[in-house]
Amino acid sequence: MPSTTSAPECPICLDKFRNPVAPPCGHLACDSCITVHARQSPNPYQATCPTCRAPFPTVLVDLSVIPKKYHVFVSQPLRRVYLGNWEDSNSQTSIDDLRLENATLNAHIVALRCENEIISRQLLATQGSFSRLIAVERDARSTIDELTEDLEEAHLALDEANEEAMLALEEAEEKERRANAKLAKLRAEYDALKAG
Repeated sequence: MPSTTSAPECPICLDKFRNPVAPPCGHLACDSCITVHARQSPNPYQATCPTCRAPFPTVLVDLSVIPKKYHVFVSQPLRRVYLGNWEDSNSQTSIDDLRLENATLNAHIVALRCENEIISRQLLATQGSFSRLIAVERDARSTIDELTEDLEEAHLALDEANEEAMLALEEAEEKERRANAKLAKLRAEYDALKAG
């Protein structure tokens, strides 16, 4: 069902817009109409909006003489506005298309939010697993350090026991030599007594 809204009109020529532009206040007018309106202004550097009478500058700034870093701070007094084909945009089909596109975009936003929530949960789970892994690694390193200390102590104790055993063996061998020497002496005395 077509809309009953008529095409927008220029407040100066009261006709359909031709190359519409907007001063800083946002009201629309034809480019040629507002140019003529601005030229008729008593102030050559300033004009007023034909709709709300808000003043706006009429001097166009030549950006080529201004360093590029300052371009973002300079705004032109009139902005071009694209209204599209008003007759087509006035139809119910176009409005339905826009509603469908809006619904599609909203559904996409909802899907992205759900995906973001899932990724956030996975990130939290991964961070938890990573924290647990770090704790397990820290415990394992602590256990390895303790076992290394115990092993070093066992090596030291084994070395000491080895030294004590070697000393005891040397003492036993020395006693055995003395006992053998005494035994040999006693045999010699026995043999001498037996012969004599």
